[in-house]
Order: sequence, then C-alpha cells, then structure tokens
Amino acid sequence: MKTPFKKTATKFINKEEYIFMLKQIHHVFLLLILLASTGWGTEKIELIVDGKPGISIWLQEDASPPEKTAAKWLAEYLKKSSGLEFQIQTFKKLDDVALPAIILKANTKNRDCDGFSWKIDVNGIQITGNNGPSVIYGVCSFLEKHLGIRWLAPGDLWTVVPKNTTISLPYSSHCEEAGFPFRVIHITGVYQRDDKKYAHWNFDIADWMARNGINYKKEHVGRYQLLPLMEERGIEPYRAGHGLASWMPNKIFFDTHPEYYAYDGFNWRKIARASTQLNYSSPEMCQAFAERVLEYLEKHPETKKLGLSLNDGYGFSCDPISKKDWRFNNEGTLIVSDSIFGFMNRVATIVCNKYPNILLEQLAYTPYYHQAPSFKLHPNVAIDFKMYRKGCVTPMSEGSNAQNRKMRDELEEWCENASPKHIIIGEYIAYYQKDNLFAGGVRMIAEDIAWYHQKKLEGVVTEYPGTNDYKMPAREMLYVYTKKLWNPERDYMNIIEDFYATAYGTAKEPMLKAYHEYQNAMDAAKNSTVNQGQMAAWSLLQTPGFKDKMLTYLHEALNKTNDQKAIERIRQVKAELIDFLADGEPLMKYQYCMDEPELDKTTIYDTVNVASNPGFEKKSFSEWSFNACEGAPSSNEAWEGKHSLALCFNTNGESDLKLKRGATITVPVEKDEFYKIQIMARPDQDALNTLSIMYMIVSGTDRNKDKIGPALFNRNWSPMYFGIHKANSDKLTIKLWLVSGRGVWYFDGLRIEKLKNKD
Repeated sequence: MKTPFKKTATKFINKEEYIFMLKQIHHVFLLLILLASTGWGTEKIELIVDGKPGISIWLQEDASPPEKTAAKWLAEYLKKSSGLEFQIQTFKKLDDVALPAIILKANTKNRDCDGFSWKIDVNGIQITGNNGPSVIYGVCSFLEKHLGIRWLAPGDLWTVVPKNTTISLPYSSHCEEAGFPFRVIHITGVYQRDDKKYAHWNFDIADWMARNGINYKKEHVGRYQLLPLMEERGIEPYRAGHGLASWMPNKIFFDTHPEYYAYDGFNWRKIARASTQLNYSSPEMCQAFAERVLEYLEKHPETKKLGLSLNDGYGFSCDPISKKDWRFNNEGTLIVSDSIFGFMNRVATIVCNKYPNILLEQLAYTPYYHQAPSFKLHPNVAIDFKMYRKGCVTPMSEGSNAQNRKMRDELEEWCENASPKHIIIGEYIAYYQKDNLFAGGVRMIAEDIAWYHQKKLEGVVTEYPGTNDYKMPAREMLYVYTKKLWNPERDYMNIIEDFYATAYGTAKEPMLKAYHEYQNAMDAAKNSTVNQGQMAAWSLLQTPGFKDKMLTYLHEALNKTNDQKAIERIRQVKAELIDFLADGEPLMKYQYCMDEPELDKTTIYDTVNVASNPGFEKKSFSEWSFNACEGAPSSNEAWEGKHSLALCFNTNGESDLKLKRGATITVPVEKDEFYKIQIMARPDQDALNTLSIMYMIVSGTDRNKDKIGPALFNRNWSPMYFGIHKANSDKLTIKLWLVSGRGVWYFDGLRIEKLKNKD
C-alpha cells in the first residue's frame, strides 16, 4: 500500500530576508572561529593566544577599593607568572564587556558573610564576591588553584609564583564561604618604609593577610591613620584593645570625679596604661562611660562591634563597694569578674537602648576575670576569651593537661553564660612560637580552631609583630591558622603537605622528615618549658641524635632541588635551626632538670629560708648582701624569719616609682657556670589588686628584665619566675622593686641552684 504524497507550497524569500540570513550565517561562522580559538572544542579557555594576552580584566566603573585591588593583584600575578601584561578595563553595564573576558564583580557591600564563586566557560572567567573584599579572596583562590601561586608567609621569599608560558583553563565552576565571620590578625610593633614609621602596620604582612582571607585587624579607638590602607585590602578595623584612657581621660573627669577611678586604699588613682583601672562598681562612672560610647557611635554609626577593653594587668579598685563584688576560686585566686561584667551590663543597658544591634566587647583576661561572672551577661555583651597556653603544644579541646582542662572548662562556662556567636578566641600564636622552628603547635591550633567552629564561636584573633626583619619562624602555624579560619574542616596535614610541596618542590620529602622529627622531639620532651627559648632548645637536644638528624635532612633537601628560591628557603630554615639550638648547646654538659618538682608550700616551711639547694646552705647566708626597700624588715628578719624575704610597700597613690624603692640581693656564684633561678611570691589581698613588681637578674653583662605580677600566678604558692642564667662574673644580683600600688609582698621562695654536670 502506497503512502499518499502530499504536495506543499514552495516559499520564496525576498532580498532583505536573504541578506539578513547571510549576516546571521556570517556571525555564527565568526563565533565558531572565536570559540575554536578559545578552546571551545576541548571545553577550555586559553588566556594566552599566539604569545599575547587573549583576554582582558574587567570591573565596574564604580568598583570599591578592594575590587580595584583584586584587579590590580590579578594583573600583577598573571604578569609574574606569564611575563605578559593583562589590561584592566572598566564597564558601566555588562553589555559593554568584550567577550571573552575576566569579569570581577561584587554582589553587595554586606560583610555578614564573606564568600565568592568563579565560573569558567565560553564567555571567559567571572569571579563574583559576596562583597568587595570577597572579590580579593576569590581572585587569590583562583590564582592558587589554577596557577599554583601561594603566599606562604609575608615577603617575596615565601611567595611562590610558578612560570606559565601557556594558561589553559578547563570549564568549571566553584564557590566557597568563610567558616568564621571574624578572622583577625593584630599587627603589632613598628615598621619602617621609605623613612616613614608605621605603628601597628606592615605592608607585606597586610598583603599576606588579605590574600589568605584575613578580614579584620585590631585598631584602637581613636586611630584612623591606617584606614585607607586597610580599606583597599578589604581589611576592616576591629575596634578593641586596652584603651580606657580614650574612654575616660583624666583631663575631662579626674578633677571633678576622682571617684570614677580605682581606689588604692589611700587615693583615687588616675588612669594610665597598664595596671590602672576604673571604679567599675560605680553606677555614676558607668553612666558617664556609656555616654562616651554613645558619642562615639553617633560619629561612627557604621560600627557593629566595639571593644571596651580594660587596661592590661590589674590595679582594680579597693574601695568597699568594689570589694563586695570580689570572690575567690578554689585555688585562692581573687576573681573580679562580677565587678567587670556588672559594669559591662550597665553600660550595655544604656547604650543598646539607642543602638539595639551594637555589640560591646570585653576581655576575659588574666586570672582575675578569665572566669564568667555569677550572673548572665546582657545579650549585647561580647567576649574576647584570651588563651594562656604558655608552653603547651597540645590542643585545649583535648584537655590532656591541667592547664588545658582549666581553659576548656572556663570557655565552656562562658558558652553557657553568653551567646557562643558573640565569643571570639584571643590567641598569641606568634609569641608561642617566636623562638621555635617548624611551629610545633600546628596540630594544637588546627584542632582547636575546628573545635571553636563546632562550638559556633564568632572567630579567632592573634598577633603578628610588624617589624622589618620577619624573624618569625612560625610560618607553618600562621599559614595553617589562616587556612583553617577560612575552612575549619580542612585537614591540617593537607595544608602542611601543600605548604612543603610549594615551598620546597622536589625537596619536599626530606623537609617533611625534618618537620616530623621536630614534632617527635617536642612530644618526647613532655614538659611545660617547651617553646620557651633556651630551655626549649635544651629540652629538644635531649633527644639522642636530634640535631644530627635535622641537619642531615636539611642537607639532603639542599641536594634534592636546583630551584634557587627553594634553596634560599631551606638555607633560611637551617640558619634558624642552628641559631635556635645554639642557645641550648652550652647547657648540654649539665643534667637536664626541667622535670624536677617545683617548690611547694611544704618545702618552704620545712626549710624556713628556702634557699635550700646544696650550693647555698644556711651558713652561707652571711655572704649574701641584702639591701631592703623602705618599710621592709631588716635583713636578719628577712632571711631568718618565716619568709625568705618580705617587702612592704606603701605608695600613697603614686603610680610609677621605678627604682626608688626596692630590694637588691647579691649572691656569690662561680663565673661561667649556669644557674637555675626560681622565685616564688605571694601578696596580701591589697597587693594582689594594686601592686606590680619588677625584677632584674644581673651577672656581669648578662641581664634578664621582665615583670612579675599577680597576673602570672595564683595564691597557692605557685612559682613566679623560672629561668636559666649564665654567671658572667663571680656575683649574681637579683633586683626587686615596686612599680605601682600598695600592699605586702612575701617572697617565700628564692632558689638559686648551680646546674649539675652530667659527669
């Protein structure tokens, strides 16, 4: 059976339609050629065509400063990688962009959520940030992923830019969001550039911060000089820091309202820097303080969070009303948290009546107010929980030692008292590791950051000294810090292996062996002095063959690579290791004594005078010369009484006595030998809150000067100072003097012991 055939009419087109059709065919033909030239057939785009840039960088005419910085850095690093100049152009609307193109664009100015996406397709590359700074993060992530660029540490040496004569990118899409809203580094110190000094700023560190996703830098209230430099890098000011003098200046309030300031038992004391405070229990002072905060917010309505941080140290008011807020923990340490956070609640109640969304932040700091108060915080009070890790290298979240368990318990208490999303962790990474190599606390900081994220905390802040010499070997630890703040779930060993592969290339394996050797030696030391200068070096050298193994690995690494930058990095690490261990090597002939038990209360009372080591028996006390301060007992009373030394201070309100009153103890020693010095002290209740003691240990040209203060100990006879000193003469002098305050200090333990030879 045949299928019937149906006739259809033939349609003819006119001349105009024919010409239009030819134009369409021509455009399609040109588009096919263009797509082929950009790798359309293989689903790739080529950024370099015939040895020239095949694409331009485009951003909006009204782009924000960080978007402009993102474009500038993208062009800069494309040039460093390829040697070619990529042009930056602007557009009013997307239709103006000549495709294919690299388009940089911010969706909004909202900083509530930092994040970015990129898309690579036939039209080119589009990098979109949730806000202007996020465009920087997107560009830098793009350069890391597709060009292999890394900013491992500040400065040119630790910036890695692989050379690319061709840049061929497969079609793809990618998006990320920051794990923490607050990712903070506080640049400290003074940096000099072009004969100009910059306080709390360093250009290389700031660039490194922005390229690794750090979005805040601490800035004191009243400092605005750095804002343009910060804005162009997408770094916002985190208004915090010890700044009571800015809020309640003496020249405005003290003459008319001295009662706004701390009382030392004799006088109201003016506010200064460290160890001076306000009268936090005074409702009138809280009202005046709140009014000052309101004045600030009226001038700076964009502020979302404002730090009202207390001054460093202590110096709390001893007036009767303040004392009613004092309590003691089970170790006998005085806690003033109720006074401090009662003040915060009162100020927040007044300020938030007008600014209901503002967060007012206070430190949880020093043994006096590291603990939560006995009452709930105002919902607008935020907390900067300061860590006191000292020599620990294990995560706080693990709770593997008493110090970590105590910090963890205190943080858990804060999370119950305040909203976790209003708690930020204050670390001191650079200072934990400043004398150390390979950053032994990498696992510590990485696992704790992941734990902070699980607890839904707001973020983490640490410090980075902004000097010119970059003597900060804790590169791995600070790099892991930035990467874990952006992505808390990322495995930290993945970050370390990427760091070593990028920094050392073909020398990666021996360098990783050195890294793990260092970690193993640190774990084997198992004492609280690890990471503390000379004693850290001494403890690591206890591991048999440690130095030889480390140098063997570094020598092997040097022979594994021909890359000059990698060789220079390895040589720097080697020099740091040698310098670091050199401090501990003179001690190697002595018996290692870091694990000896500390002096305790029983020892003190049994030995009466506590200078109980074999080198200084009671009969030798006559050889010691003792010069007591004003008001102290005589030397016989001091050395043969219940305490080894008692110093009684009365300042009558003076805040800085320097060397006017003090005690000097001179002890005969053997020149060129090393001595272990341990000082134990306790104050009475008044001194605990108002007194600061300085000490200096001198022997010939050897000098160690630091502060002793109640912030460093609790009241159950814990040691105030422990160190190793070389005697450069036949005498060793310990000078103790008052800095500020009043009260009685008892130096119950003063042990000066010559280290014993291994023989």
